[in-house]
Amino acid sequence: MKVQFYDGDPINGTQIWENQTIASINASENKTVSVFWNTTGEGGDNIIWVVVDPSNSIKESNEENNKAKKSIFVGALNILHILQAKTDKNVYFEGEEVHRKKCKSLVKQNI
Repeated sequence: MKVQFYDGDPINGTQIWENQTIASINASENKTVSVFWNTTGEGGDNIIWVVVDPSNSIKESNEENNKAKKSIFVGALNILHILQAKTDKNVYFEGEEVHRKKCKSLVKQNI
């Protein structure tokens, strides 16, 4: 049985990852299905929908209970930016001017 996740309403939203599959599910039974969701650029409130049997290929007494939604808040990613600085000398006297020789970032991460 096919299971799909959407960021936003399934009609106009964006499907998250690929279709997932569960072998079978009985009435009133629970199954766990998960997907990977890249939240880059998705900060703030998001409504995530899950749709089971989206094409209604399984005969059921109630086809209206195959969708569910949940509001999920994605917070901002805080990164501590670390710099490494090298100077022209190892020891300085009080009041002496410090000259930077080299400075580079120790964090190499794209957000």
